[in-house]
Amino acid sequence: MASGTIGKMFREFWPYTAGDRLRLLSSGLLGLILLGAELASVALFEAMTSHVLETRHLANFWILAGAWLAVAAAGAVAMAWSGWLAGLAAERVQLRLRDSIVAHLLRLPAGYVEERRTGDLLVRLLEDVAVVEGAVASGPVSLLTSVAGIVGFAAAALVISWELALVAFALTPAFWLVARRFSGPLSRAASAERAASGSVTSAIEEILGGQALVQAFGRQDAESGRLHREGLSWLRAKMAETRLDSIYQPLVYFLETCCVLLVLGLGAWEVAQGRLSLAGLLAFAACLAYLYPPVQGLSGLVLTVSEASASAARLGDVLHARSPVAESTSALRGRLRGRGRIAFENVTYGYRGGARPVLEQLSFTAAPGRML
Repeated sequence: MASGTIGKMFREFWPYTAGDRLRLLSSGLLGLILLGAELASVALFEAMTSHVLETRHLANFWILAGAWLAVAAAGAVAMAWSGWLAGLAAERVQLRLRDSIVAHLLRLPAGYVEERRTGDLLVRLLEDVAVVEGAVASGPVSLLTSVAGIVGFAAAALVISWELALVAFALTPAFWLVARRFSGPLSRAASAERAASGSVTSAIEEILGGQALVQAFGRQDAESGRLHREGLSWLRAKMAETRLDSIYQPLVYFLETCCVLLVLGLGAWEVAQGRLSLAGLLAFAACLAYLYPPVQGLSGLVLTVSEASASAARLGDVLHARSPVAESTSALRGRLRGRGRIAFENVTYGYRGGARPVLEQLSFTAAPGRML
């Protein structure tokens, strides 16, 4: 996906995070505290393996276990508050963006909404708004925590065994390449699915809203058939998206398993050669368990932004719409003086592209106390 498209999306929708940026920042900082707790857990696990399991000295277990519980409690508190703040900020950003779009729609001529299917507008106001928020507001927080997690556990892996760490680092670009390969097709599939979802929603709204007419003209079978055809189109679009996702997720899972087995195989060889202790290998395995999820999260963020670009374009179509009403150069100018009397003289009003004006040469006078 082009960097210009990403920049345009952030320039247009980032202002809607105003008022919740502190919450988003706090959520990210709490995520860093959770990261610190996870790093401390790896260190305590290595210490417990070295000073309890290998030495068979049970007395050290209670001290390390107490420290581990304290670290886990701090991490749990940070996780809870981070999730709550992130969720609150996300919902507030969606609310703000949705209100702005609806307010813009209400300022457009009635013909704009009438020419578009209600279901499609509903999908844009609900699903597309959520997707854009996930990239523009929640996305930077995920980026911060993922990058920090990668850096932190990469540093820990280098301390434990720099040889195994280099092997693990050499394998991580594979996750990005897979995500890059799927980003374009998933973006197009998501856009098609939302369009089809809007068509189904519109069909349901039209059929139920016109139930009396459908019954009066005996069009029950025809309308049922129309809904079925729209449903089949949505089914095909949804399954196209699901098919790509069902390939991507197992592929990433298999790739992660291959990476872990390769690193552990090399680690077992180093243990056999006496170059690495068993406790070191187990600690390195724990680092891998924490390292690859943020790598996958960072790769998944590519897919999220790619999908959001399609939703941003759909929202932009609405936000950039302008009133087609053409104002004549002879329109009223000057100061209005309030005297409790309104007079219209030869007023003409119409829509650009319309066959004829809606009002033509309208003249009337509304005196105080008079109702028209």
